[in-house]
Formats: sequence, C-alpha cells, structure tokens
Amino acid sequence: MTGLRWYVVILLGTMAVGVAGEIQVRVSGVDTGTTFAARDAGGARYYVHLLGCTAPPLRMRRSPVPEGEYSRAALSRVMLGKIVYLKIHTTTPALIEADVFRGEGEARQWINREIVACGMCRAHPQQPDAQIEAAEASARRSKRGLWGRPEFHAPRPVDDFGPIKWE
Repeated sequence: MTGLRWYVVILLGTMAVGVAGEIQVRVSGVDTGTTFAARDAGGARYYVHLLGCTAPPLRMRRSPVPEGEYSRAALSRVMLGKIVYLKIHTTTPALIEADVFRGEGEARQWINREIVACGMCRAHPQQPDAQIEAAEASARRSKRGLWGRPEFHAPRPVDDFGPIKWE
C-alpha cells in the first residue's frame, strides 16, 4: 500500500465512533453540492461525498455554472459549522462516501435525501437508492429548487462507464 492509503487506514482505525458505528464530525467547509470537509473531536480531517447524490459542477469549460453554486450554497446553509454523523460506506485515499445525518431521535435528518428532496441535487444513477430516487421525483414534480428554474438542464443520460454528463 502507498503511504497515503496507509494514512486512510490508520485514520479510519482511530476515528471517534458514536452510536451504531457512526462518526461524529463538525463540518468545516462545503466544496460542492455533495462534498464537504469536516473534522472530528480529535482534529482528524475528513473529505466526504454524500452517497447516492450528484450535483451540477461549479464550472464547465472554464465558465461558472450558476446551478452548481446554488447547490453548494444550499448544502452550506444546511451543514456548515454543524455537527453531523457519518455512516461510512466506502473510502478512497482522497474521499469518504457516506450517508450523513443531522440531529438525534425524531428530529434526525438524513441529509443525502433532504438535499435531493429540496431540489438542489439529484439521485446518482450509478448509486441507486429508492428513497433518494423518490425524493428526486417529488422535487421534479413540485419544481422545487433547481427543477423550478427554466434555464436548468438536467443531465444527459449516463453510459455505464462514464460520469454524469451535465449539459
């Protein structure tokens, strides 16, 4: 294993694990509509992607994409500076894919689903989840968030081997 991979293995081995194997972190920055940076109580850094979600890019062909910034701003309003809980599914040396939760008990929110339900992201077709797909369908029907913007173009269909292609 390379040194960076060992770092991730060591990092995952020393995380502060909370209830049901979830990790408690504080969100320190939001990079896109589906990725953010966080730190745990011990100061360890995490770069996290919302599993099952995708957002418009911030830039395309060197031009800003307003929908990407709207999506990023929405995630910032919901999460920046807040304590969240990560249920990790996969890790790479650079990124953790996780379900992200905020709150406890009946007030607990599944951020992955909520950000799609408000229309600021969409379900990732290569990481299907029935609840996230239903949230996207509801947002489209109700024209919430980006779906209500007439200039917003949904992604073109995805082939089996490539990333989502935004128009």
